[in-house]
Amino acid sequence: MYHEFDSSVMADAYEPFLSSIKEIFYKEYDMTIDEFLDACGVYELHKSVLKSYFETGICKRADEVFASEYQYECHRMQEAIANMLKYVSSKERLIFVFNRLNIIVTLFIKK
Repeated sequence: MYHEFDSSVMADAYEPFLSSIKEIFYKEYDMTIDEFLDACGVYELHKSVLKSYFETGICKRADEVFASEYQYECHRMQEAIANMLKYVSSKERLIFVFNRLNIIVTLFIKK
């Protein structure tokens, strides 16, 4: 997967990982979004957010996130994305090539 970061365009949620997972899901999988999220072990409260993203391109959450749970929620979302990447790469190896990586906010990529 090739992705070029552009500072003049507002980034997608967890760019480019979620959009790549979504693209692979629609091209390669013959299952419902719910089945896919279950197979990936996505945290229950994030299933509706991710399903919304897969269907509309917008992450929409119905329930509130409490300030005291923010760190936990971030951790679980990162875990969900990692699990989805592992799941889709079990079928075929994924290689990400990033151009202009220096402009990315280091919110998701960690050592």
